[in-house]
Amino acid sequence: MPNDSLRLPGSGITIAADSWGDETAAPVLLLHGGGQTRHAWKGTGEALAAEGYRAISIDLRGHGDSGWADDGDYSQQAFVADLKEVVRHLEEPPALVGASLGGIVSLLALGEPGPPIGRALVLVDVVPRIDPAGAERIGAFMRARPEGFASLDEAAEAVAAYVPGRPRPPDPTGLRKSVTIIPMTSSITTGAGSLVPKCRSATLPLHEPIANRAAIAVACTAAEAGKTAHKSRPAAEPHVPGARGK
Repeated sequence: MPNDSLRLPGSGITIAADSWGDETAAPVLLLHGGGQTRHAWKGTGEALAAEGYRAISIDLRGHGDSGWADDGDYSQQAFVADLKEVVRHLEEPPALVGASLGGIVSLLALGEPGPPIGRALVLVDVVPRIDPAGAERIGAFMRARPEGFASLDEAAEAVAAYVPGRPRPPDPTGLRKSVTIIPMTSSITTGAGSLVPKCRSATLPLHEPIANRAAIAVACTAAEAGKTAHKSRPAAEPHVPGARGK
């Protein structure tokens, strides 16, 4: 269980978050992938707290328990604006750990003009330069069922078909924290619903401006997302336990 369940200010919406560890410890901010929620980082948050860090896992806008945009803005820049607001309310710049969409958002935020919002970056299942075919495959999966699923079992089948090399859990109830249940239609949709943005900006050479602003540690890369990744800078590794370049 997290130490605290938080509500943090985003850019015009409220961001839901869980935190682990001492509030005075060095912060590590965890950002999930598209269609996921903050609960994807539960084990990581507990591990970071055990290592003496303060881990904070947030729900991106339109995901989990965070607010939905009244104007329907789920662009990458909207996610970046939320991230900057969250960081602004921390005592010190955090190490950023982003998976997939969360990694892209972190990259974009670190590449903006001005003082860097984070002291280190770890990318999970994403790289600075992305293979467009891999990005399109992910986007196609997220857009395939805008009407949702009739049951958790049906959602689990869709995930299993998308990642056939991963054994399907015998009990699908773990997916409940990653979906939104809509009683009036008795359907189940992903936490992002049909609002998952396309990662169009991810094909840009983002690593060059970012490398000048913050040390980058690439913790994990996925072959389908891209194969071009710069080696991590050693300065980032002390800030995030277990971080290592690829």
